[in-house]
Amino acid sequence: MDYVIIVVKVKNFLKIFALLFVLFSSVFLVSSVWHIFAPPEQNSFYLNSFDTVSYSDACFELGCLGPCDSQSNVLATVSGREVVSDSISGNAVKEFCFPISSISAGQNKLLVSAGDQTLFYHFLVSEKDISSKKIPSAYFDVIGNNLVKFYVSGFPEGRHSPVSIVVNGNLDHSVYPPSGDSFFSERVFFGQGENSVSLFFEGKEIASSSKQLSVTIPKSIPLVGLLFLTFSVSILFVAFSDRGLLFASAFSFVSYFLITVILSFVLSLFSVFTEVVFVILFLAVIVSIAFAKRSNFSKIPDFDFKKYGFFLAALAIVVLFILFVPHLFTQSHHTFFNTFYERGSAMFVDSSSLPLRDSFSYLGRDFSFVPGYFFIESATSYLTGFSGKPLFATMLLLSMLSLVSCSSLFFRSLLSRKNFLIAPLLLLSSSFIFTAVTVTPRHGIAIALLFAGLYSVFRLRIFSSALILGIASFVQLPILAGFAFVYPFLQKKPDYKKLLKVFALAFSFFVVLFSPILLAIGIPYQTTPFDWGYLIKLPLEYLLVDQGILFMVSLFALGLSLFSRRPGLPVFSGYSKKLFAGILIAFLLNVFVSSRMNLFVSIILVGFVASLFEALPKIQQKQFKTVFAFVLLFSLFSSPAIVSVTTLDSETIAGLKYVQHNASTNANILADPVYGHAVAFISERKVLADLMVEYASEFKLNDAYKFLLEEDYSILSKYSISFVLNKPDKINRNAWQLYEIDGRKKIEFEELNKVFSNNSLFVHFVPK
Repeated sequence: MDYVIIVVKVKNFLKIFALLFVLFSSVFLVSSVWHIFAPPEQNSFYLNSFDTVSYSDACFELGCLGPCDSQSNVLATVSGREVVSDSISGNAVKEFCFPISSISAGQNKLLVSAGDQTLFYHFLVSEKDISSKKIPSAYFDVIGNNLVKFYVSGFPEGRHSPVSIVVNGNLDHSVYPPSGDSFFSERVFFGQGENSVSLFFEGKEIASSSKQLSVTIPKSIPLVGLLFLTFSVSILFVAFSDRGLLFASAFSFVSYFLITVILSFVLSLFSVFTEVVFVILFLAVIVSIAFAKRSNFSKIPDFDFKKYGFFLAALAIVVLFILFVPHLFTQSHHTFFNTFYERGSAMFVDSSSLPLRDSFSYLGRDFSFVPGYFFIESATSYLTGFSGKPLFATMLLLSMLSLVSCSSLFFRSLLSRKNFLIAPLLLLSSSFIFTAVTVTPRHGIAIALLFAGLYSVFRLRIFSSALILGIASFVQLPILAGFAFVYPFLQKKPDYKKLLKVFALAFSFFVVLFSPILLAIGIPYQTTPFDWGYLIKLPLEYLLVDQGILFMVSLFALGLSLFSRRPGLPVFSGYSKKLFAGILIAFLLNVFVSSRMNLFVSIILVGFVASLFEALPKIQQKQFKTVFAFVLLFSLFSSPAIVSVTTLDSETIAGLKYVQHNASTNANILADPVYGHAVAFISERKVLADLMVEYASEFKLNDAYKFLLEEDYSILSKYSISFVLNKPDKINRNAWQLYEIDGRKKIEFEELNKVFSNNSLFVHFVPK
């Protein structure tokens, strides 16, 4: 008999384990072919080197990045006079030279047209020959800890040319030394095993390391990581299975987030947040839960798939489509903002504790952000060994599954058991939430925890509800305030005394978790809150766009309700009227107070549409299902285009990669602040301002805009800026409006050297 019980327990557990493993491994595998159907990258052109002082001939090297399959015409002019007419083809660098006998002495500007792009640089026509073709010498001082220190001696005068740092035969990045002697201390990336470093100038090796540095990088085995994550979530599922499959599904993910945040917080507080320590303690927690809930293994309830019919099938299609399809067609899965979250998680892994310094943001400043998501992602990285796309894909899966299960659990308490699955479908039809779950897993996790908190207020103890909501706010700060707003509208019989207790305790949990930052930096404040912070107002014309298909479906549901009204019966129930009032209030707050209300507009709107659907006669319910299915199908086909609008295009990434490979690791970058996070994440360089407005320097943010708008060149010397990055024709002055420059076709800075250009990004080099 005992043997039979053990077999039943194992079989029940394996059912859950197998389903989750298929999902986790499928997403992992699909992420390896993301962007395979992306639109082709366009050509980018850059100046690799050029003479800054010339006596007889002047030369420059032009490079092409991208397809560069066909020939592109190259035309160079000085003061309108043609000096070069040629072409370039292939993904390579080509040198062009021209005589300067007919060019007037003094400062001149060379304008290079390549394809449909223009570049320029300034050079001096000298009356005496100061040019030198000699090769500079160099030698290393220290190599170690991903740092290379070296001297360059006798660098030729009048040359803007790179010294390339090559690690194991591959270019790490280049630096552009001034004439004479200079010292460099550069960060480099060392690979697994023995590493050798060499310096090259114009294709010739000028120095090489006298010793090889051996580096051991732990290698992750994907299968082991997938099995470990699946095992952990499966154990948590079984732990809550005695309350039903939907509860088990929702709270397996909720408890995973709670454990990772709390455990990571405690370990980082004592600066022992390392892979080995975290994995051992996490495994100990999971084993303890499995032992405590061992009786649940034999009584996992079955799920009647036929009972939920249309909605379950539609939900499965939508979820699987979102998880597997959109990123196949995008050029990148990174956005201007999720790059910050990915970098923040990496900072936690590198520092083994809560970092209190961000070396890249605002040229280096105190770290300041609610780091709950960083804890979850870095912990998931520790558990799986994943990084990059596989880790991001895994976080998307956790985000999506938790959001769907938690929202379903909450709305099941409000709707009939036959129709409650309409709610997550409606939720995913909101443009804001759809883009959140496809490119920003942090948002999906925070919203899932919000729904879990809403469900828990009536169903669980105050402590449990408050803990969930406190950590939800630790993942995304507005969640707690949003909970207090939506709770009275969504709950049919709100308990305000309990609401106050839960809110106060949840806020206390948040303060405890945020206390290291509070003690180190002080009370949070926001820079430019009306342009980029929580007080951004949503323009009226954006209301329809922000809710997208959800808004159209709600109008259709409203029309059906009015059409199907029976004589003598009210159109709306008392609950529907309350929800409608909540929508109106939320819309007004959205437009006049804060655009951050868009999430809570969506949530109340979902409740409103679902309540209307429940009240419809059966024939109108069928009509609604038909129209909704058609709209969902259309939205799925259009989703790759929607997602691609929010992600970084390949031309922008090409410009950021150019800076990564052609700027000193000590360089300071002035960029349109909306590019700042991407500069720090992809270019890995210090940026003057990056729109992280909590605790930020308003002076630096304003100075960045002042240079871009007014071309105040004193700002460049004030912050020792080496490169300027900007869009070709617009400046992102605030969250909802691109500032177009009147009277100028392109935003170019004539006193600088424009060294990189494509249709998305210009890069200017600041002459020293």
